[in-house]
Amino acid sequence: MSVYVGIDVHRKRSQIAVVDHDGAVQVNRNVPNGVETVLSVIGDLPIGAPVAFEAAYG
Repeated sequence: MSVYVGIDVHRKRSQIAVVDHDGAVQVNRNVPNGVETVLSVIGDLPIGAPVAFEAAYG
């Protein structure tokens, strides 16, 4: 299954969404920033899954 990942990066937490090829939301979570927490959401996705980041804090 093809999936796409979007991560809205904030200072302390990030919103992570995963949608499939048809646009159906598979995951939509707000997690504390950190390797372990982010990987707990997207770590099992296929290698090479496209990811888009938005980081707009000052």
